[in-house]
Amino acid sequence: MPNAEHAAQETPAPIPDPIETGPLYRKLIAGRVTTAELKSQRVEGKWRGIAYVASANIYEHFNGLRRDFAGMPELCFVHAQLIVRIRRGQELETAVPAFLKLWTEEAEFLTKHLNTRWLISACDTFADFGTPAQKAAAMMLVLLINTVKLAETERLTLADCDSMPEKLQAIVETHRSRAHIELWDGMPCYSPFEGDMPRNMFRRMMLLVDKDPALGQIARMLMRRAITSDTLLGRLARLNSGFLPAGFFQPETSSPPLAPE
Repeated sequence: MPNAEHAAQETPAPIPDPIETGPLYRKLIAGRVTTAELKSQRVEGKWRGIAYVASANIYEHFNGLRRDFAGMPELCFVHAQLIVRIRRGQELETAVPAFLKLWTEEAEFLTKHLNTRWLISACDTFADFGTPAQKAAAMMLVLLINTVKLAETERLTLADCDSMPEKLQAIVETHRSRAHIELWDGMPCYSPFEGDMPRNMFRRMMLLVDKDPALGQIARMLMRRAITSDTLLGRLARLNSGFLPAGFFQPETSSPPLAPE
């Protein structure tokens, strides 16, 4: 008959819980952690920067991505983990509902804490997996902010950034005389000081995005950050007091008619 010591030696080691030892987003999906806990806890680390990582191993990928969120609420990191899984087409049956649920319940928190890069990643995900209305609204935001990104990249790397006041004055004078400068294929140059094209474009955009509470908040945060920074939109907005619709940064109960273009 085996003694107690021999029996103890043959006892198999406990099998690790794959949820407890796995990525944080799985704990949220399984209900092992709450959004309230993830909002109050911070991602370990001090260095924060833009992490461009690519690894087939999900643990390596998340470890590289972690530095993007050092010191930030863990919910922001979990949101990024969900986007990574969705973008790879993995665990869609659980990751997509978890992503949409986060934006239904925590839109204000996520909008406040995520930077523009991750807000646009969220819009990309809405554009791929949201409702038809969410897809349309999200794609407009993606196109708008990514166009600004392209314009700023071109300005930084290719264009002469020196001010050319004589060209600016020529645009103003031709606009006032109704003899617009043509950019290409019949497209007239925008008048920086009094043109109403951006105002009308943004009003139309908000009529659509405000139909979804989360995307309405995302839109205003993206625009606020772009316009208060040294970007294409910010520089033009500072020249034209009518660049944005009245009350743009607050949802309007009723939208005024579009101004003539």
